[in-house]
Amino acid sequence: MTLKPSIRLIRLARTAVAPQMINVESQALTAILREYVGDWSSKIAQVGGIPALVSTLRVSAFGKPQGNVPVTFWLGKEKVGEGLTDENGLVVFPTTYTEIGVYDYQAVIGETLPLLPEGSPRATRFRVSVWLIAVHARNQTDVWLRWVGRARWRSLPHIFWVDQPTSVVGLGYPNVDRPIGFVDVVPVPAGTTVPIELGVSAFCNTPEPDPSPAKCCDYAKNTWWEFFLCATNDPTQIPATVRGTANKIGGDKVNLDYHLKYEASSTGVSYKGKFLKYQRCSWEAGTAPLDP
Repeated sequence: MTLKPSIRLIRLARTAVAPQMINVESQALTAILREYVGDWSSKIAQVGGIPALVSTLRVSAFGKPQGNVPVTFWLGKEKVGEGLTDENGLVVFPTTYTEIGVYDYQAVIGETLPLLPEGSPRATRFRVSVWLIAVHARNQTDVWLRWVGRARWRSLPHIFWVDQPTSVVGLGYPNVDRPIGFVDVVPVPAGTTVPIELGVSAFCNTPEPDPSPAKCCDYAKNTWWEFFLCATNDPTQIPATVRGTANKIGGDKVNLDYHLKYEASSTGVSYKGKFLKYQRCSWEAGTAPLDP
């Protein structure tokens, strides 16, 4: 997903009058599914890959793009890359992440770090938090195997396994004592947010698989899965986060008609709440905010 980070107003104002100015133009991030946890009946999503971020920066002079300008990239005080801007004033800086953590970068016009990078128009700083995000699920009162769905960056449809098959993580039937889960790794640069949405295909726990709508709505009152999310960007906290014993962000019980929403930024992961994705039954009215 390509995101356009926010630029502070003071830098935007200076762009049109500065002899040379560098800003982050856009950032394309790649998140991965790191692993499954627990006893899944079927694992659908692909595990593995390398979390990555491609940062595109623009150099301008008096608001106009400048080509063939040397730019160096720094992690702390270590130079980790260099390049020349193209005719549109753009230069690309790719990074990959094998470790969870927080990374502070600078992109600098020229070969040396400025003494005061915070106020220098020829340097721009951006932080990247690489989050380990563990989702845990427990079937509370259901009697069927169910699809578990997760969407990053985009909305998760009500009937997600049909309308957006790529959002399906797997098929599971965990009990309260044996939860299932999965672990994502998501790099998030400063000035951007990554929305995360969770759902399950638990429509009603009738003995038969194809009940009437009225019977299904009655049984849906007692068809619940519990989801909660844990997240960390501290490598020492990874084992406890994967187990679900530390860094819990929030969660709730859901069935087919309810989704949980979260948001990851460079400074934290937050729980946005439980939303009614689609009112299928009359008793659901007013039980949660409608999905905006």
